[in-house]
Amino acid sequence: MKIIEPKISSDLEVKNKFEPVEENFYNCIFENQQLNNININNIEFNECVFKNIDFTNAKLDNIDFVDCIFENCDLSNLEFTKKLFLRCKFTNCRLVGIIISEELLQNIIFDNCNLNYGNFPNNKFKNILFKDCLLEKSRFLENNMDNVNFSNSDLTSSEVFKTSLNKVDLSSSKIEGIAIDTYSIKGVVVNSYQALLLSKILGIVIKEE
Repeated sequence: MKIIEPKISSDLEVKNKFEPVEENFYNCIFENQQLNNININNIEFNECVFKNIDFTNAKLDNIDFVDCIFENCDLSNLEFTKKLFLRCKFTNCRLVGIIISEELLQNIIFDNCNLNYGNFPNNKFKNILFKDCLLEKSRFLENNMDNVNFSNSDLTSSEVFKTSLNKVDLSSSKIEGIAIDTYSIKGVVVNSYQALLLSKILGIVIKEE
């Protein structure tokens, strides 16, 4: 699948201390920081790189991320609402219990990330790749999905409701215990073993010959 990756400048300004500001952040790199009791509101991060940043004790509100890279970061239990993720890549990140709602996510890569217990209601997903990700007990509700792929990911005991998975490929991922409605399941791409699992959800009885 074709995803436009983040456009990052070769000349980034090093930020040794993460401080809330009123202006937007452009062409910055943040490394090895734990954000404690910091409120960051109403700004945009553009062409920024985050390495080994612990966001879990920070409050981020009304934030846009455009052309950003996150490596080995912890964004667990954060909530992002009604804003934008555009051309972003998350690698080896912890996003357990993250809430992303009513947002536009376009050209996003999650690579080897832990998104267990993630909650994703009412989003627009376009050109999204979940690669080698944990998504156990995650919840997708009333999302619009366009060119979304789950590659070798774990969706065990996840929930998918009112979210069309038409042409979404789950064939390389784990879906045991998934809860899904008939609207969402139509057109999903699965392997033969997964088809058997989903048939039980739909109440189909397969008679052995």
